[in-house]
Amino acid sequence: MLVVGLIQVSVTPYVLGLPVDRLTAENMMQYPRAVLANNLVQQVLGFGVPVLLFGFLSGGRPLQFAGVHRKGRWLSPLMWLLAGCVVIFLMGSLGGLIKNLPLGGWADRLQEAREHQILSYLRNSSLPGLLTNLVLMALIPAICEELLFRGAVMKFLLSFRLKPGMAFMATSLFFTVLHSSLYEFVPIFTGSMILCFIYYYTGNLINTIVIHFLTNAIQILVQYFSSPESDTDATGTIWAQVLIFAVSAVTGYFVMKYIYKNRITDKSLWQVQTTDRP
Repeated sequence: MLVVGLIQVSVTPYVLGLPVDRLTAENMMQYPRAVLANNLVQQVLGFGVPVLLFGFLSGGRPLQFAGVHRKGRWLSPLMWLLAGCVVIFLMGSLGGLIKNLPLGGWADRLQEAREHQILSYLRNSSLPGLLTNLVLMALIPAICEELLFRGAVMKFLLSFRLKPGMAFMATSLFFTVLHSSLYEFVPIFTGSMILCFIYYYTGNLINTIVIHFLTNAIQILVQYFSSPESDTDATGTIWAQVLIFAVSAVTGYFVMKYIYKNRITDKSLWQVQTTDRP
């Protein structure tokens, strides 16, 4: 991670054409490209590359080591879309409900800073900006984060004979700590648990990569097409959030039931195996 940090310090000023001393913690949010550059370096070099490198050094195929293969069960595009909608609406409704809880002024300030950071590089009126956000903030994070958290961390936990439920929770806790503010802890943890469930019972990381991408992309598209005036009313009323949560929870139940009913039975998918390379 030290190496990744050094690369971030080197890459960000180059991308912006600014000296390093201009990019302090206070004014970093004035440069959306700086945030994107930092996120890109962290995702690729901090999450994705280490997993692929470990898979290569283990003697196997890097992608196959991380769960990207032809084995397991491929979900249909309809199931990808349904699962993605379940995740995004569950997370959104939970987040809206939790925002009504009095968690303290420091939590409010932390959340406001996080939302300002996100909106600073999502609210881009140009089509090239939208496409850039979809690649840098939806596609690449979906690939790199799934490689690390589901493809490596969860697989190692299961290889140590940890029960699936415990492996799901440990992976999701790690995933959530690296992502959220206090208000978003429960929503992100819930979304991660669903992705862990899907990966475990389908045995193919492609499914969770696609679903993860869809959840990210939907958020980006909503911000792109929404007006600035709509931000204050975006969460809706408490009852609207309760209704959205109930509908998405019921839909999620049937999606998970379908996946479980058609689950894979090949336990070798959850063992970290190494082979000697010729």
